[in-house]
Amino acid sequence: ALLVTTIVIVYLLQWGDNLLQVRGDILLVSSVALGLSATLSTTWPAVLLLSLACALGFDIKATSLLYFLPLYVLMIRRHGWLPAGLAAVGSALLAYIPFLSPRISLPLYLEWLHLLSREPLTTVGMSLVIEMLVVLCAPVGLLLWQAAARGEGAIASYRSENQLFIITLSFSIATVAITATKVGAGPHHLMPLCPILGYACADLYREIKDRPALTPLSRSRQFIPLLWSWLVIAVLLNFGIAFSLTVRSLLANWSRAYAVTDDLKTVMSEHPSKTIEMGYGESMSGY
Repeated sequence: ALLVTTIVIVYLLQWGDNLLQVRGDILLVSSVALGLSATLSTTWPAVLLLSLACALGFDIKATSLLYFLPLYVLMIRRHGWLPAGLAAVGSALLAYIPFLSPRISLPLYLEWLHLLSREPLTTVGMSLVIEMLVVLCAPVGLLLWQAAARGEGAIASYRSENQLFIITLSFSIATVAITATKVGAGPHHLMPLCPILGYACADLYREIKDRPALTPLSRSRQFIPLLWSWLVIAVLLNFGIAFSLTVRSLLANWSRAYAVTDDLKTVMSEHPSKTIEMGYGESMSGY
């Protein structure tokens, strides 16, 4: 899961330096990875770390609760209901701390969330989300394919031990996919789920690795290593094309970012009693 987290962060960096400057995607992925590590720790460190990770995720993006639902299921399975409940209470208390500032209004924030929830779904966004879902779910599908060669016992054993986790993760993926098709969202909202999918793949592989195949592999199943190779090559090629450009952009734009910050401070100092509204967009025709 940590390897998957590293790969995802590298992948997100290729989308541009705005992810570090104005978006919270990388921080969300890191928060989910921290929460996943927490569930694998001993009880009281797990409570503290999961509370902190969930609170950070919520303060970055309200919909991040969907990313943490499967982690609370893992917390219940590994440590019991009481530690999971304490972690939930702790995350709520920690997430509320920023709203104690007089400059941050909880009612206005909730009103803003209500307005965003009324944004329509888009056909273009749906096609991009489906494409991302295929890529993210491909490793799980390939592992299930390999598990089928080891008989129904492998899949049945994994399903019986992880039924609630599977249902919760499926619900989170489906809900995030729907919200990602809204205007102003995008398929990158699925990326924080990658550490959890990485954990699921590792857990499924652990379940099937020591089970011998009941029947010889058919010709179709011999393509499984080739499919894994195609998936890895496609991702690596995507990195090679865009990641170097992103790094170059990051190094070149820091001076520009500082210049913009100085300009904003100048404008704010010249108009101390004015309300200044800002937005962020891309140079697109018709935007």
